[in-house]
Amino acid sequence: AGSVASGGDRPFAYYRRLAAELGVAERTALREGFVSDGDLSGYFEAADFILLTYASTFHSQSGVLLLAVRARRPVLASAAPGPLIAAVQEFQLGIVVEPDSREAVVAGMQKLMLGASRPLWQSYEEHASWEANARDVLSLLPNPGAGAVSNRSA
Repeated sequence: AGSVASGGDRPFAYYRRLAAELGVAERTALREGFVSDGDLSGYFEAADFILLTYASTFHSQSGVLLLAVRARRPVLASAAPGPLIAAVQEFQLGIVVEPDSREAVVAGMQKLMLGASRPLWQSYEEHASWEANARDVLSLLPNPGAGAVSNRSA
């Protein structure tokens, strides 16, 4: 579901053809286009788990991870070592598999279907909250509040 994010992504037609070739087209729903906030939760509620399969060149965090956590859905994550992989491991949000490997994704999905994880949902939400992020940014400033100009007159 959603729109193609970048020129490096495959078009929806590729996935439609792939589903047909694999014989799962009748069990696959692909929705191209903007997904509204109101519709977004339904997609997560319909899923047993969420795949965050990024390439080995991806070193960042995934905004989709927070959505999966809010929906209380475990994830399968693949990417280069970085914030995404660290968060999934630290908060036991699912499993991490080797990036760029179809076999690793299949094995990881089989593992997730067994469903024995105990994610630390609340701990992750506290870790990734706006308050925690703001506190982390402010802690990097040399002296928060120093040099602030007041508009108040005496």
